[in-house]
Amino acid sequence: LFPQDESAAQWATLTGVVPCMAVVLIAREFLITSIRGLAESRGIDFRADWAGKIKMITQSIAVGAVIVDLAVTGQIPWIRITRDIFIWVTIVVTVLSATTYIVRARRIVAE
Repeated sequence: LFPQDESAAQWATLTGVVPCMAVVLIAREFLITSIRGLAESRGIDFRADWAGKIKMITQSIAVGAVIVDLAVTGQIPWIRITRDIFIWVTIVVTVLSATTYIVRARRIVAE
């Protein structure tokens, strides 16, 4: 969560996103894409569920909040706080979304 080198720390303060957050987001995408590819290669329908759609909405809002904060160069404290809240909500929703897909995949494999 806490970058060790100065350039990573500067980037994190600029956007509010630290490297481990990006790893969580990308790992979830690779995991779900892999599960979906495996399921569909076996002829099993594995479309997006409500959790994936909520994840996409929260990610979109978080990206918008980061862009707005960058546009005002971080000068408005409530925008920065809102940005940080949306970033953390996105991380939590991303993990929960991955969990719902993993549970679905386990049920499909068990059948």
